[in-house]
Amino acid sequence: MILLVTTLCVLVKISQCAFFLFRYVLKSTEDPLVTPGDAVKSLISRPDRTTLRMCTLEMKDIQLAWNRIFGAYPKQGKDYHQADGIEMLHGNLEHSFLAPQARQWRGRKIPIFYALPVNIWARTYALFLVVLIVSVYYLAKATGSRSVISGAFGNSGLNNFVTMDQNYGAADQYTGDFMHLILIANIPQLVLSVTYLQFNNLITRMAMATEWAQMSTKYLPLRVTDPQGEQVSTYRLQLPYRWGVPCILGSVLLHWLVSNTCYVFMADGGFYGSRTANSATSAASLDLSQIGFVSVGYSTVAGLIAVVVFIVILFTPLVLSLRKLPGDMVVVGSNSLAFAAACHVPTTSSSVPKPQVGDSGTAFDVELITLSRTRKQECDSLIDATVAQRKVKWGVVRMDDSFYRELENEVDVNGIKHLSFGTEDDRIDPPRVNDWYI
Repeated sequence: MILLVTTLCVLVKISQCAFFLFRYVLKSTEDPLVTPGDAVKSLISRPDRTTLRMCTLEMKDIQLAWNRIFGAYPKQGKDYHQADGIEMLHGNLEHSFLAPQARQWRGRKIPIFYALPVNIWARTYALFLVVLIVSVYYLAKATGSRSVISGAFGNSGLNNFVTMDQNYGAADQYTGDFMHLILIANIPQLVLSVTYLQFNNLITRMAMATEWAQMSTKYLPLRVTDPQGEQVSTYRLQLPYRWGVPCILGSVLLHWLVSNTCYVFMADGGFYGSRTANSATSAASLDLSQIGFVSVGYSTVAGLIAVVVFIVILFTPLVLSLRKLPGDMVVVGSNSLAFAAACHVPTTSSSVPKPQVGDSGTAFDVELITLSRTRKQECDSLIDATVAQRKVKWGVVRMDDSFYRELENEVDVNGIKHLSFGTEDDRIDPPRVNDWYI
């Protein structure tokens, strides 16, 4: 029965994967957004006009803007003016949005910790803390009033156990059938799996923040799902091996320790004094004699080791998050609006090959002038797509003249620069402290 249920669960999971694969991947005309490189490729190829001239927009700016909209911050105070590079235009609540402004660059080296939203840290470690408290509570209860670790490691008759014989004895012993015992023994495994999903989500965000920041240090190919040109494919584990392998090994170790901490114990011969004939499960169904014994056993030795390992793994993300992000770049987290603001590349990139002028006078740049606006936008998209296929770096770029003409009536264009991605031919420079960017 248990094997049948497991098989059905696996089939349901395979069916779900197949459905999403055929429905949203194979039949879709759009590239999937799986990695940061996929997002950068998409936003470079089809820039978001909403975030134009907001190249210094960060994750915290957007959060602060939402707080302003919903009145989380007062009109006065230091927090209200923290994101001084953006303004809120207040109309109807549905149409409140960010307005671009030139911002002065303040170079800083920040820890990875600040690249993740506070609510992610709070939610993840709230779960970790609950699991840890419950684990320590039951470990203390299992060791008794003297808190003495005894017994053997793993499945052993020397360890303590609770029986399924309803007439066996102590009030704190579980009474029920064999299936219930299987479920009880595996509840810790389920809790550990849920905890690992949160842990993996945290590590993935940290790795993504590091990968994003590295784009400001040197020219790198975009890591995408469907590579073209100089782009590279995704990691086999969806994480770099230096991140993914330790995560998997830690998960395997904890699951193994938990399986040796709480388990179903079966014995035959009457040594333990329990009779399966008096329980909800017959002896025949378990291949035991009438004097067989079935219980949920627990090893305090394995439990103590599991708690210690869990605490070590629990503090690992905190220690890793103290490392500084490489380079000097806007912190976007996983916010798509901040991603979009950082990806407005110059359509006059020198890395894009341009046709030579012939006798017929049909030069590429001359043709753009005569084409309709829609056609010009299509050509710009092709140029942007070409940039995305090259090795790129984030930093100071020279935009086309139309970009600066639009700013002439607002700011001194001689003192304003732009930050975005560019190729090696564009000679990208890092942002300079106290310079103004838009």
